[in-house]
Amino acid sequence: MAIIGECLEIRIWLNRIILILLAWVTLFSAGCDSISNLQNSSSKGCKECHPVKLEPFHDFPCEQCHGGDPSGRTMAQAHTDLVPCPASPALSSRNCGSCHGEMELSARNSPHYQLPSHIDILFHAFWGPETEPPAPEELQAYSHPETARQVVEDLLARRCLRCHPYWEGDNYAATHHGAGCAACHLVSGHRFVKEPPEERCLSCHRQNFTGWDFVGRFEKDLPAEYRAPLRKGQHLTRLYGVEWLPTQMDVHKQAGLSCLSCHGSASFHPGIKAGQTLHRNKACIDCHREMVGKDRFHSQDLLDRASCQVCHAVWQPLDLSTYLVRQDDPDLDEWAFLAVQGSSEVENAIRMGGPAVMANKFSGRNYPGLWFKSYGYRRFEYVAIGMDENGKLWPVRPLLDISISYLDSDDDLVLDGFRPEYAGSLPMRPAMRRIFLFPAAVRDQLPLPEPGAWLPFAPHSIGPADLERTLFVLSFLDFPLTHK
Repeated sequence: MAIIGECLEIRIWLNRIILILLAWVTLFSAGCDSISNLQNSSSKGCKECHPVKLEPFHDFPCEQCHGGDPSGRTMAQAHTDLVPCPASPALSSRNCGSCHGEMELSARNSPHYQLPSHIDILFHAFWGPETEPPAPEELQAYSHPETARQVVEDLLARRCLRCHPYWEGDNYAATHHGAGCAACHLVSGHRFVKEPPEERCLSCHRQNFTGWDFVGRFEKDLPAEYRAPLRKGQHLTRLYGVEWLPTQMDVHKQAGLSCLSCHGSASFHPGIKAGQTLHRNKACIDCHREMVGKDRFHSQDLLDRASCQVCHAVWQPLDLSTYLVRQDDPDLDEWAFLAVQGSSEVENAIRMGGPAVMANKFSGRNYPGLWFKSYGYRRFEYVAIGMDENGKLWPVRPLLDISISYLDSDDDLVLDGFRPEYAGSLPMRPAMRRIFLFPAAVRDQLPLPEPGAWLPFAPHSIGPADLERTLFVLSFLDFPLTHK
């Protein structure tokens, strides 16, 4: 019996040793597989973690545009010298320009990059036509601006110019876009297109500026009581950061045309020709030449004295008295009723209780203080007409009816209601001498600014001509009501 017991004990120990050896073999095999998997993962490069699909014309190795080290075995190693935005203005000449040199260079000289209708007009309006405006990359943001010019620069760099090629836009679903060339040509993921779709244009040309009127949208007023819940207690999803009222779309939109149907490459790539043709912006007369001289409303003399939109614009946004206020130490609870104003930075600061900072849209660096915006009056439908110094009639909007103020961190009023002094003498736009508002019944009920605050523009809300405005134009310009 003793011998049998000893044999059983030996067998138990042998089983234990075998189990231990099997366990070690299993663990070692798993370790080998893990090492093998890591090596295989490393050999696959960036797409092991970033399974993006590249369209055929840009199917390059990732590191060609984005840098980094595709052989890195850790994220830190793989992301060494990573370039997140290779198409940004600072890098596009090296990356995009290596294949599209002429196009990239022309884009830098385009209005979308130089922004003359924003920077130049504002500096000329505040400091006179002899003032030399800064280039976009020269604009500065200031932690503690001391002069009116520094306050205006800070306004442009941190609030106004947040949706053009130097910045990736507000953090809303329909406003976020790429930077530089990618602002227009990158539509999703890594898919680039030659002709930007309409939604790319609208990611910048939105709210009550030219663009939204084309698709029939009017931005609602900003205070909370103007917002409209879709269901009890729940507001609409704000794809563009604000809500809008649906209005009549431009007749060209209804006919299936898009932004690029009229706005040619001259707006984006000036000087670039396709064959021998420069794709300039189209004028109304390019497609409707048969209308010239057809009747008394379309005589050449009349068309020389009034733009087509004077009669054919169906409606326009009318925003009077724009107030822009910077506060370095704002009481965010007091601004809760204006949290929704199209700026994701302002909205997030109010919703989260801070921090009260906004980025310089050219450097990406945060600076203290928030820029708030409000209006004295907002309506749609009323079409305004201005007469310039040469007697020509244009649709106009009061873009320079603005007031800028600044309160520092001690709540000291550094700048109070700063308004453009030279609005009526801009070198880039004809100066308005008289303003007419239609329908005539509301003309005397509104606090209209001086004529110099109104700038000519082209409403994108074209439709059948308005009878009252048309008859006014004929009468005011002393044209006969019967066609000879």
